[in-house]
Amino acid sequence: MKATRLLVLLVVGLFLSACIVAEDQAGRQRHRLEGTWYAGGSPDKLCLILSTPQGLEVRNESGGRSVLVYDPPNSVRAVDWEGGLRGEIHNDRILWANGTWWGRGPSR
Repeated sequence: MKATRLLVLLVVGLFLSACIVAEDQAGRQRHRLEGTWYAGGSPDKLCLILSTPQGLEVRNESGGRSVLVYDPPNSVRAVDWEGGLRGEIHNDRILWANGTWWGRGPSR
């Protein structure tokens, strides 16, 4: 009986540890998304990803805003754009499903 309880506690502890590690990794990725981006790599087309009390918010080069949902491990969704515009994160770029992209720095 004690061995069974110990085994159950061990399994639950391992599960909770895995959940904490996964959430920590997702939190680091969300933090990595925050900041200035450049539409099409253009230095004149600034975009932003901000952390707000409600979660992530994204602003495009035209000033349009949307809630941004991070879908681990490499996807985001701008809820208020084009019915939930999806983007795939590839290194320092977000490749949007509408064919546009944002880069972390301006292209030279």
